[in-house]
Amino acid sequence: MDKNKKYGFPETPESFHAAIGRTLSALPEPQPDAKGTRRRSRPAKILLAAAAICALLSVTVFAAGKLGWLTRIGNYGVGVQPEQPAQSTAERQKYVKLVLNYLPDYVVPTDDNEKYLTVTDGKEDADGISMLLYTADAASRLELRNIASTQPVSLGEHEGAILRYPDVGDDSRILLVNFEKEGYTLLMYVSERIGDEDLVKIASGIELVGTDDESEAFLPETYLNLKQTGEENVFEPYTPEIDEIPVAVAENGSAVYNGFFNDGGIWPKFELTLTGARITDSIDGLDVSCVSEHMLDCIGDDGKILPFTKETWSDGDGIDTPIEIISTEQIDRRLLLIDFTVKNVTGVDVEFSLFGAVGTTEIGRSILAQEMLATEEFYFSDVSAARYGFIPLGTDGEIALTVGYLIDADADVSKLVYSLEEYRENQPYSELHFDLGAFFR
Repeated sequence: MDKNKKYGFPETPESFHAAIGRTLSALPEPQPDAKGTRRRSRPAKILLAAAAICALLSVTVFAAGKLGWLTRIGNYGVGVQPEQPAQSTAERQKYVKLVLNYLPDYVVPTDDNEKYLTVTDGKEDADGISMLLYTADAASRLELRNIASTQPVSLGEHEGAILRYPDVGDDSRILLVNFEKEGYTLLMYVSERIGDEDLVKIASGIELVGTDDESEAFLPETYLNLKQTGEENVFEPYTPEIDEIPVAVAENGSAVYNGFFNDGGIWPKFELTLTGARITDSIDGLDVSCVSEHMLDCIGDDGKILPFTKETWSDGDGIDTPIEIISTEQIDRRLLLIDFTVKNVTGVDVEFSLFGAVGTTEIGRSILAQEMLATEEFYFSDVSAARYGFIPLGTDGEIALTVGYLIDADADVSKLVYSLEEYRENQPYSELHFDLGAFFR
């Protein structure tokens, strides 16, 4: 197991910045994971599906001169219209790799083909740059919504443009790089921790180099199924019928949990027994190294759980009316800690992992039917689980584990439900429920 990376889809784009996610015209819900595919946390919209910003609308050209390869769509939309490369598609290098000739000391690549760059001193897993590459013909069918301004920048041999959002309280933005000669367009989603000066230096040092090795190639985004101009770009998100989702209820706080990932063709099973639940407003007595790294910003200097700012967004379309924050509210939070034991009943050595959520729905009714209080773990008492999401468990192995979630301070704790997503044969989505409210009633 590679301990240098978390399993599943890289977390860099997954929680990049809420502001970026809200600029997209449509984000598809995640499809049910293929058997044997590892992933982290309950399904959430993936920022790399950011390219689902592709809608097909008529466009008008910017004023002649600067940024002739961009088009304006309404007041807040931008389309990309790069020139076709001089060589034909058949002659163009099939595979290219990304070469970064400059990175500031505080930014490092976080995957093999350098598609994700992370700020080393950032507390958010996703703080940095996430990149998408398109061929010229695919880029010409892209539409980016909720763009308030465009700023041309010179990137050595290439043209670029920094696209900014309406004021959302940070400086997250997009840098488009037009590799006209190579026949590609690069989209760089950038967090506020990286300034424009360093961003331009990074982009100016990027080269696309031809390669015959697909394994090292920076592959263009081909999974988006972009339609031809004039056709509607329709996504079919995975939305299970709420009433049809199988839900099992743990009896007397104990149940067999069907693991979601197979390990060498074996589907793991674990016996889970809840032994307690408690609520606190601080991390006193907890090991800080067991707090999920990107959750550290939720803790004050005094160890208290900090409130978060709830943002209410407008229902703009991002084309003629912006999608923007119209109000904010401070919400106090507390830490819900759940204690349980885990016993491996698979019969072989496997790894244990959970995908849980906390809500106040009725026991036995899918937790997807209402707004969940928490969908991501704040704390694991096992460092391996906190950092990588998986705990090796030998045959008949048993451990005691505490997992923590941040919930609203005014939540009705007598109705708390702990829902675990689990695998069941021929079921795309199943839940196992534990009645946490029993500990507080």
